[in-house]
Amino acid sequence: MNTKPSILFVGNLVDVKAPERAIAAFAVFAEWYPQAVLDIVGDGPLRNQLAHQTERLGLTNRITFHGRQAPERVADMMRRAACLLLTSRSEGMPNVVIECLACGTPVVANAVGEAPFLIKSGINGYSIAVGKQIPADEAVLVESLADGLKKVVAQSWDAVNIAKTVNNFTWAEAARIVAETILM
Repeated sequence: MNTKPSILFVGNLVDVKAPERAIAAFAVFAEWYPQAVLDIVGDGPLRNQLAHQTERLGLTNRITFHGRQAPERVADMMRRAACLLLTSRSEGMPNVVIECLACGTPVVANAVGEAPFLIKSGINGYSIAVGKQIPADEAVLVESLADGLKKVVAQSWDAVNIAKTVNNFTWAEAARIVAETILM
């Protein structure tokens, strides 16, 4: 078990990506793991609001805002992280999840879009489904995401096996599927 887990959030700091939810889930998780850190990669209009949230929660020494980073740096951060945390309100096929899994790092994700299709619970991370996404469910969702983080850091993971779960997600395969769909 990693006693100083590094949790990673990668995304635009906009409402649909729910970065405030990532900070809230990390705050709960951080109570169990006092050495844990959260690295936030991305930028956007919510940056100042998120900094204030971090201050209110007393987590300024445990949450780092990295801004936008080069793809190579993000891949390196993905490989070093205990897991990626995806907290979006809505997604299509989340490339960040595919990229992180390809790096061999597990993912904890809110079950939106195709995330539940990509994430195999206990094999490459945990997909968190909590009823309808209405304000009354937000506290339950945050707790469930924190619990998913706890499960990830308590488990031993094989990076090679995680990466194998997305071996078929290539541009060539995506083009084949689109062409097949159009020609149907």
